[in-house]
Amino acid sequence: MAIRWLAAQRKNGSNCKAALIEMKYGDSALTGSASLLKHLKDMEKLVSNQDSYARLLETMESQFNQLDELGLLKFNKGTSNAKVKLNADEKPEVIFIVANHNPRSPKLKTILSDPEIDKYAQSELFDL
Repeated sequence: MAIRWLAAQRKNGSNCKAALIEMKYGDSALTGSASLLKHLKDMEKLVSNQDSYARLLETMESQFNQLDELGLLKFNKGTSNAKVKLNADEKPEVIFIVANHNPRSPKLKTILSDPEIDKYAQSELFDL
């Protein structure tokens, strides 16, 4: 989990957006029981459950603001003391980080060309 808060928008804490990140290490992690597609389905299920998603955002806000108050975060917030406020109606970002991928392997290209994956790229629930 992460919070996207652009430097130019830090005067107001409500300009934040939730980001849900999944790290995949190696080509073997792209398929199977924890595949990219499985994670996208899980993200869709999470974000579509309004109560669970709202609770997750509240937890993210609280944790970020506590870390900031304790001085454990280092970022340029200027003169603003804005607190992070996440809006459940704002689409979160879903980010996959793929490390140690063999660029000669067709595995990732094959996965990304799957029409089922493409439907998530057009999701109304999150930005992929």
